[in-house]
Formats: sequence, C-alpha cells, structure tokens
Amino acid sequence: MAKYVLKQTALTDLETTDLEGLGKEYEEVKDGVQNTYRWVKNASGTALVAAGCCLMDFTTTKADIFKRVRSPDAAQTGPSTCLISMPAGVPITAIAASGAATGDHGWIQVRGIKKVSMRQSATAALQSPGCYAAATTICVTNSGWGKPYTSVISSSGGPVYQRCVQLASALATTGVATVASAIVQIRCL
Repeated sequence: MAKYVLKQTALTDLETTDLEGLGKEYEEVKDGVQNTYRWVKNASGTALVAAGCCLMDFTTTKADIFKRVRSPDAAQTGPSTCLISMPAGVPITAIAASGAATGDHGWIQVRGIKKVSMRQSATAALQSPGCYAAATTICVTNSGWGKPYTSVISSSGGPVYQRCVQLASALATTGVATVASAIVQIRCL
C-alpha cells in the first residue's frame, strides 16, 4: 500500500470525489505514537459515525481492496457486502452516506491510539486494559464497537490476533446497554 508524505486534504476533510487516491495511507507521529490513516469511500447507504467503526467492503479484485468501507448498520452487512469480523478502522469524522453532497470520501484511522465509543460490558474484568472490542450491528447511531471481551479466546490455542480495537485504559463503569468512551489501540491494518 502506498504511503503518503504529503496529502491534499486534512484528516477531518470530507470530499465528494477521490482527491487522494482510494486506499492510500498517511502516517504521522502524534504524542510519540505512530498513527496510520487510510483515505476511503463510504460505499454504504448509511453515514459513518466519527470515532465509531466502519467495515471493509468486500471486493473481487486485489486492486480494490481497502478502498471502500461500509457502515456496521445491520442493513448494510452480509456475506456479499461486509462482515462485522472485518473492521476497517475508525472514522476521523462522520463520513456521509454514498453519493451524499456533503462528502462520502474521508480518512479513517487504521493503526494507533484513539478515543472511541463502545458498548459496555456487565463484567468489569472484560473492560480492563488488554481486552478487545470488535464491530457490532447494535448501537450503530452511537458506536460501531461492541462490548469488550478477553484477549485469550482459547486456552489451548493461545491468543487470537484479529482486526479490532484493544483497550488501553479501562472503561469507567459497566452497563450492558450503555455506550462509553475508551482509549484504545487500533489494529485494523
């Protein structure tokens, strides 16, 4: 994947056309942390939520991988479009639905540290640093990240590495139906 040193748009800009080259990555060090961003097009009929989640849009060609994303909205997901097991990253700003006059092209963060919104767990131990959160089709208007779970899924197979966000700080409270902010490490490269 090509990496940018200079780019035409700010990380918070939205555009109606492809000004950067879909799938291009931009890296910067912020507060001593390496962050990676990717320029994408929202291919879904639902806007993406800032600091939420977006999913990889399925493609049939290698040249088109990582270029388009979709909302984790249940109406947008499925075996022919995208799955919650394949998060693409965290939108920097709300990216409008496909074809919107306000801009359906924008930047998502695919690696680094960021504060995001996620559903809380009823179990405090699952909200501690090191736990993972994957995408969900629940609470899409507030968050695309599901409630956290432990990083060791199988005691015989060891840890499972996947595209997700990993808690870098504990969520302050617990509550199954509520959304909270958390500082996470993004792992969606």
